[in-house]
Amino acid sequence: MEISGASPSRTSASNLLALGTRYEFDIDFINLYGNLNSTPIYTFAGSPSSTSTFRDLYLLADNDVDGVSYKARGKLEYFVAYDRNAKLIHNLLPAKRNSDNVIGMYDEVNNVFYTNAGSGQFIPGPEVSDYTFLEYIESTGTQYINTGFTPSGTTRFDVGFNTSSLVGATGFGTIFGSRQNHYTRGYQLTTYSDDITVLKGHFLYGTSANTPEGLATIRHNVDIVVGSNMHIIYSENTLTSNDVVTDTISAQSFTAPSPIYVFALNENGSATEFSNTKLQFLSIYDNGVLVREYIPAIRKSDGVVGLYDKANDVFYTNAGTGEFIGGQPV
Repeated sequence: MEISGASPSRTSASNLLALGTRYEFDIDFINLYGNLNSTPIYTFAGSPSSTSTFRDLYLLADNDVDGVSYKARGKLEYFVAYDRNAKLIHNLLPAKRNSDNVIGMYDEVNNVFYTNAGSGQFIPGPEVSDYTFLEYIESTGTQYINTGFTPSGTTRFDVGFNTSSLVGATGFGTIFGSRQNHYTRGYQLTTYSDDITVLKGHFLYGTSANTPEGLATIRHNVDIVVGSNMHIIYSENTLTSNDVVTDTISAQSFTAPSPIYVFALNENGSATEFSNTKLQFLSIYDNGVLVREYIPAIRKSDGVVGLYDKANDVFYTNAGTGEFIGGQPV
C-alpha cells in the first residue's frame, strides 16, 4: 500500500466514501475546502424524525434522509474517529491500491481499503514512495528514537506495541518517556519487574513528594501482558489498556526536562531503561493537537528501519547503537 504524502488526495463534487459505521466520533480534517456553494463538507447523517435513526457515515458527502447530498470539493489528508469510550475505531489515510492503482482511503485500524462510492475518480497527491511501511519496528535493547518533542501535563498518547522482556538488571524497560527523576516532571510508559521474570506496567505522570507514598500518587498502574499486542491510550485523563480502563489521572501543570525517547527513557538527556519492544504505532497529542504520528517504515534508498512521522513528513532513525529489526511490509 502506498500512502500519499504532504499533498492530500483531492475530491470533486461527485466523489464520496461510505464507511458504514454507526459510532459516535470526533473528526479531524486538515486542509479541506468547501464546495462551490459553501455547504457542509462532512456529515454524520441522521433522520430528522423524532426517532433519531442514524445512518451510515458518508465521508465527503451527506447521507441525507432524501439521499446523497452536499458532496464536497477539497483535499483530504486524514480522517480519525473514536467511539464514546475514546477507543480509536478508524484511522484513514489517502492511499493507492497496488493491484489496480485505485485511489481511496486505507483504514489502518481495520485493515480496510475504502474506494469511491460516487462517480468520477479521486485525484491523488504525491506519493511517499521513498518508504515501505511495516507491521512493527523492534528494538533489542540498544536502539532508541529521539522524538524531539518535550511532553507536558497536556500531552496525551495512543500506542500499540508488543514487549517481550526487560533489558539488563535495572528492573525497568521503557516503551517511551522523559523525566527529571522518579519524583519530578515525569512522562513515562514503562514495564517493570522485581525479578525480571514477570512484567507489570505503569505510567509515570507529573511531580510528587520525594517519598514512596508521594511516588505512588503519580505512578499509575497499567496492564501489560508479555508477548501480547497491547493498545494503551491516555485520553481525557483516563488510562486504558486493551479497552479496559485501568486508572483515572488528575491533570498536572508541568513540562518534562527533555524530549521523549521511544524504546528508552530520556532522563535529563541520558538514554536509560531500554526495552525489547515491537512498536506498531505511536500517536502523541498536545493540547488536542496531533504532534507526532509514528508508523514503522524502512527507507528504500538504504534499507534503514525507523519510524515515519505522518504528522510532519519526517523519518526518524536510531539514535542508539545497533539496528532496529523491521516487521513484514503492510
